[in-house]
Amino acid sequence: MLSIIKKNTYNILYYPLILSSFIICLLVAIYYTIVLLYYIITDKNSYKSKYNSFLFTLLFGVPFFYFFFYLNVLNLILRSFRYYLIN
Repeated sequence: MLSIIKKNTYNILYYPLILSSFIICLLVAIYYTIVLLYYIITDKNSYKSKYNSFLFTLLFGVPFFYFFFYLNVLNLILRSFRYYLIN
C-alpha cells in the first residue's frame, strides 16, 4: 500500500516538473533563435559590431537550449517506457 502511494505521488510530482522544464527550454531556444536571426538580419557586419560577444553567446545558447529540450523529451519518453515495462 505504501509503495503504491509513493509511486503515485512520485508520478504526480515528477511529470509536471519534466513537462515544465522542457517547455521552458523550448521557449528560451525559440526566443534565442528569434533574437539571433534579428541581429543577423539587421546588422550586416555583426562579427565586427559591438554585439559580438552577445552574438557569440547566442550562437552557443541556441544549440544548448535545443539540446536540453530534446534531452528532456528523450528523458520523459524513456521514463514512460521504463514505467510501462516495470508494471
